[in-house]
Amino acid sequence: MALNYKLTTEARQELDEALTWYRQRQEGLEARFFDEFRKLIARIRDNPNQFPEAYKRSRKAVFPKPFRFYTIYFQVQEDTAVILAVFHGRRKAKEWKGRVQ
Repeated sequence: MALNYKLTTEARQELDEALTWYRQRQEGLEARFFDEFRKLIARIRDNPNQFPEAYKRSRKAVFPKPFRFYTIYFQVQEDTAVILAVFHGRRKAKEWKGRVQ
C-alpha cells in the first residue's frame, strides 16, 4: 500500500521556485522538472526505504540528470511521507535540517 504524502509549506515554496526558474530558462523544462518530481514522489510513496538516510530520521531522493542538483528530503511519519524540502544542492544544508522532527 502506497504512503500518503504531503509537502511542508517550505517544500511547496521551493518546488514553486524551481518550477519558475526552469520555466524562465527554456520552454518545456518546467514540465520535465515537474514530471521528474512526480516520479520521485511515486517511488517515495511505494518504497521510501530504497532511499538513503540523510540526517536523523530523514531520507533523500536525488533527481536524475539534468536536474541532479535537486534533492527531495523527506521523513516517513506513520502512513505519510512528509516532504521537508525540494532542495538545490548549492544551498546550505542547515536550511532544511532545521525542519527535521
